[in-house]
Amino acid sequence: MTLQEFMGDPHADVPAMLASLRTLAKERGLEFEPVDMICNTRWAHELRAWAGERYGLGTPFGKRVFAAYFVEGRNLGRTRVLLDLVRELGLPRKEAQEVLEARTFQHLVDQDLARASTLGIMAAPTFVAHGQRLVGAHPLEVLRDFVQGTVRGKG
Repeated sequence: MTLQEFMGDPHADVPAMLASLRTLAKERGLEFEPVDMICNTRWAHELRAWAGERYGLGTPFGKRVFAAYFVEGRNLGRTRVLLDLVRELGLPRKEAQEVLEARTFQHLVDQDLARASTLGIMAAPTFVAHGQRLVGAHPLEVLRDFVQGTVRGKG
C-alpha cells in the first residue's frame, strides 16, 4: 500500500513530505531514505522477538530491519526479505521460517501491542517516562529533559 492510500487524503503532498523528511535526516547526519510504501511488519516483530529470546539478538535484528526499510527501502512484509535479514545476522534461516509458519512468537508481539494500548501509545516514536508520554521525534535536549523529568509530555 502506498502512503497516499494509507493516509486516505488525496490532497496530501506525499512527495513533498518525503523530501522534507529526507532533508531533515541529512541535516542531522542520518541515513534515511523514506519510501512511499507501507507494509505489514507483524512478522518482522515476531522474528525480532525470536532473535531476542533465543539468541539475544533482538536489538541487532531490530536495527537491521529498521535500516532495511528506512535506508534501503525493502519491503518488510515479504518473507524472503525477512529471511535474508535473518541470514545476514548469522541466525538459522530454517528455524526462522518455522517460527513464521508456526507463529511461535505471536503471543509476545500481542503482549507488546496490549501494553502499548494500555499506555495510550498510538504512534512511533513514543517515549514514556515518569507516567508521561512524549510523541514524535524531538531534539536530543528535549528527550534528555523529558527523561530527567524537567519537560512534561502528555499524561
